[in-house]
Amino acid sequence: MGGRTQAVTDFKDSAVMDEQAEYLKRFYSANELENKTNLLTEYYKFHKDIPRLFMLPETIVLDNYHYKKRRFEDKKIAMMIEEENNKLNPNLN
Repeated sequence: MGGRTQAVTDFKDSAVMDEQAEYLKRFYSANELENKTNLLTEYYKFHKDIPRLFMLPETIVLDNYHYKKRRFEDKKIAMMIEEENNKLNPNLN
């Protein structure tokens, strides 16, 4: 599980905080906002925050649990999307 040490996380956090670069790629007009908001809402609908702990060996057990749980949830979401697509396009089966 490379890159999940406290030192790496601290480095990445400080690198992001130290940067003065602008992350906003462009401004969106008012008529684009509703579509973008809907897309972002759909994207984050299934997002789950998980704690980042650095106490060995507990972190290994928890990371494995969260990995397996995420894989299960991803498969469940994929099945939901497939069912929805089948309902919308029944002739494609």
